[in-house]
Amino acid sequence: MQGTSMTLTDIAAAIGRSENTVRGWVRHGLPAERIGRIWRINLGDLLSWREEQAGSAGDDSLERSKRIRAAADARTAVANAKVAERAEKVQSGEYGSISLVFGRVNDMIVGFRSHLLAVPNKISPQLAAETDARRIFIALTDAIHQAMREMTEYCRNERKEAEAREIAAAKAREAKANKPTQKE
Repeated sequence: MQGTSMTLTDIAAAIGRSENTVRGWVRHGLPAERIGRIWRINLGDLLSWREEQAGSAGDDSLERSKRIRAAADARTAVANAKVAERAEKVQSGEYGSISLVFGRVNDMIVGFRSHLLAVPNKISPQLAAETDARRIFIALTDAIHQAMREMTEYCRNERKEAEAREIAAAKAREAKANKPTQKE
């Protein structure tokens, strides 16, 4: 199998055809693999199959199929270049890895949760003595707003730290790029 394996939806978008058209091709013999509810189609197999179909239908379809294949090859080349560019930027530190981003977001969520779960403990002594529903509401609202202000401040600090890391990484990349090579 040669080429890139893609979902039926991605194949349809890549070649500019509807999903129903591609499903019809699968019913008429286009090589495809069904994994659960998802169809996976190899781009190379699709293009070869379409060329075969076009060859039996006449020259007009063959030319159209070749144009489709050339366009698909061009899109594949662009996609591969973008993937390589992203990988290079992750490796150089310009982009953070997904696991790093998820780790930061998870830390923030845990912090938010802790702040909100601390609200009852902070105000329960005050609420235990209170009988006025309006004052209880105000105390709860104030405590929740305070927790949210603390979380907002945490986010601001995180953003400032992230910006400082990005600036430092950009300066390091620039210094590395401008560093003269030493010849021995």
